[in-house]
Amino acid sequence: MVDKLWKQCEREIARLLNGERVPITGRQRGDAPDVAHRSLSIEVKSGARIPGYSFYANALDQAREAIQSDKSGWVPVAIAHAKGKQHKDDLVVMHLGDFIEGFLDNDKQVQKLRTIWRGLDGEEDGVREAEAEEVLLRVKPRKL
Repeated sequence: MVDKLWKQCEREIARLLNGERVPITGRQRGDAPDVAHRSLSIEVKSGARIPGYSFYANALDQAREAIQSDKSGWVPVAIAHAKGKQHKDDLVVMHLGDFIEGFLDNDKQVQKLRTIWRGLDGEEDGVREAEAEEVLLRVKPRKL
């Protein structure tokens, strides 16, 4: 039996993000995300028409065009702000490929740095631990 397109999409997203699709059986809204992941709560929305999709795709195109060759490490994002809302509640929209490349791939590096920083790799190298701590401070997200 062939899965419905939305199930196929959830499975593919789970594969791309190193997660696992959570079956819908017995699940109610808010019980569990569509994709189980060690650090993300992933809800997948797919369909022939996604409200606002072209609007945000255009905003991402503008962000990508604004990146010149000397800014090759930059990641294009679009920020959606609703009038009257606090900025901490704004939405950040980006291409999945950019998210994987810019954040999830770096997650492996951050985990290695944490291992070094905590001394879990069996090395007693204070210099490496200090370097790891410095990098972690740079990549640690700020609270709003």
